[in-house]
Amino acid sequence: MPVELEERDSPGLGLTKVHFKRSVPMVTYLVAFAIGDFAYREGRTKSGIPVRIYATSFK
Repeated sequence: MPVELEERDSPGLGLTKVHFKRSVPMVTYLVAFAIGDFAYREGRTKSGIPVRIYATSFK
């Protein structure tokens, strides 16, 4: 999504508020937001499509 505006809320903390431009309606299963300390593993399907699996830890 294109960014419309970025505001520094707390420069000492390094926080930034991002406003996005309005986009066309999309179905909810095509978008997700997740915040946290994630790691990922990446691979490819037999047909060559890249796939990533995200998790909080692979330990």
